[in-house]
Amino acid sequence: SYVLVKPEVESTNKLAPPWLGPYLVTERFERREGDIYRCLHLSTNREFDFRVDRINPFYFDDEATLQRTAALDKQEYEVEAVLNHHFDGAHSANTLHLEIKWIGYDKPEWQPFNDTATGLKEVGIVHEYLRSKKLARFIPARFK
Repeated sequence: SYVLVKPEVESTNKLAPPWLGPYLVTERFERREGDIYRCLHLSTNREFDFRVDRINPFYFDDEATLQRTAALDKQEYEVEAVLNHHFDGAHSANTLHLEIKWIGYDKPEWQPFNDTATGLKEVGIVHEYLRSKKLARFIPARFK
């Protein structure tokens, strides 16, 4: 099956697509909190895990439609991983910087956690990293 994925952070750009993909579903994991689907992105050939509530079926007429649609995602930035963190001064959200590995980019970049342009405060992968480093106090309340 092919699916589209709703980004964890909605773009502030009105022209940005509300759904990304298509992705090819390769595996399903049942969890008490809800199913997780492992999906292969068709333009990057990378696999990602998505919660069931973030995917929708993708219907298409031919294979060319799949590839054209997948290529549109290259205009969006997605966090692949958080590699490290540091504080510039006191330990606060305003001084927290994260080393981010973006999907499709080889070199990680340091990003301010509070930068509204990147929306890192709203990204699930960032939340997981912060929890693992005992920094969950920086996760916005609506995501706890």
